[in-house]
Amino acid sequence: YLFRHKSFPEKTLNNALGISLDNNYIINSNNTYSKIIRIQGINFDLINEDAQDVKIAQLEAILSSIDNGKFIKLDTPIKFYSSAVESAKRLEELTNKYEKIKDKSSLEATQLESRIKALSIDLELFSTLEHNKTIITQTYYLILYNLNRSNLDSDIIRSIRLLNSIGLYSYCLNEKEVPLFYKHFFHSEVIDKHLMFNALTEHPKYIESNNKKYAVQTLSELPFTIGNAWLSPLSTIPGIQLVVNFKNNPDLSRAIKRINKRIINLGELLLQKNTESEKMELQSQVETCQLLLEELKFSKEQLHILEIMVIYEYDKKKQKEISSLLKTAIQSKLDPLSFRQMEAFTNSFPHLQSKDIKWLQRDFPTSTFAGSFPFLSDLFIDQDGDYIGDNSGPVFFDMWENINNPGGTRTNANIMTIGASGKGKSYLQKIL
Repeated sequence: YLFRHKSFPEKTLNNALGISLDNNYIINSNNTYSKIIRIQGINFDLINEDAQDVKIAQLEAILSSIDNGKFIKLDTPIKFYSSAVESAKRLEELTNKYEKIKDKSSLEATQLESRIKALSIDLELFSTLEHNKTIITQTYYLILYNLNRSNLDSDIIRSIRLLNSIGLYSYCLNEKEVPLFYKHFFHSEVIDKHLMFNALTEHPKYIESNNKKYAVQTLSELPFTIGNAWLSPLSTIPGIQLVVNFKNNPDLSRAIKRINKRIINLGELLLQKNTESEKMELQSQVETCQLLLEELKFSKEQLHILEIMVIYEYDKKKQKEISSLLKTAIQSKLDPLSFRQMEAFTNSFPHLQSKDIKWLQRDFPTSTFAGSFPFLSDLFIDQDGDYIGDNSGPVFFDMWENINNPGGTRTNANIMTIGASGKGKSYLQKIL
């Protein structure tokens, strides 16, 4: 750290990282191709634990078919322009239909008036949200790599089809969306039509960029047996970028050696601790390592190597908040990666496959990796939905969504409206 170069000037993305864009292909300097899939999160609270287990098992099958890839969670603004355009078209159609009705007191005219009023409210809201009130949401991405374009396209098509089949609506970013993705990832700006890579300075515990400090950290002391969606406490926190490098690990003997070494290290630490609470914590880690060894030796469980990186604007209060959350939610800790910030940050870059950094890597059974299920969101915006109220953001509901998206979590279009007197049940049903 003391002797290496730690300051990097502002450059265009192409000159700084040696990548180029061809349509929606990202081409690395070593002629590796990659593409980005955007994944829409789902709300696990709306489905029971059995249904969650099914989705996790389906995700496990998808992950088993991918040799290596990268999951990324970013905070991005929601754009309502396309929804506004569609609502404007519908409003124009209904207005034209209403104007042709001679008897304005007829039932048809009354119904059209109500519909026109509701669509007008939607359009006003879209305008407000688009221009005045930016709503930030968690956005999830899967990046795949290949040396061959046609093989990469096949992997992308298969992955999108499988993700859609389990209710994770997905699509491949187009040539206009890829630069926007990089803009959000690097907090960059566009200058003279070029996407810029901000000047960077590495410090022992953070990276300074554009007059802001960003910490790159990882999880340590992760247990091997964790509950459903165990990465979601991190992926759903605003202000955090989450990057997970993953690859299949066919060499079980190497993994077993690594776990045995960890058990020995934990045993040495156990002898040094004085308090019972510290001993109990270490003993628990030893037992989970032993359980993993049994699984690898006596079952046909696949193994994945993970590198989990947490990137956020450096602030001691934020760090304390994340550390507290990790301790209570998944019994883990933050490793600040002191003096290794640039190495970890570089390994999080979207266009780069993992560089095989040993101090970042953890072995996980594929089922446990799938159980991390970070794609959670309580955002409720159906593509053709009507505005009916607010949750953490505005709620746009389409009762026919289950027909348009057969892989989703809704099984039918039945609705039951419950509420105290005067709370808006009738008004809601008139909107619908």
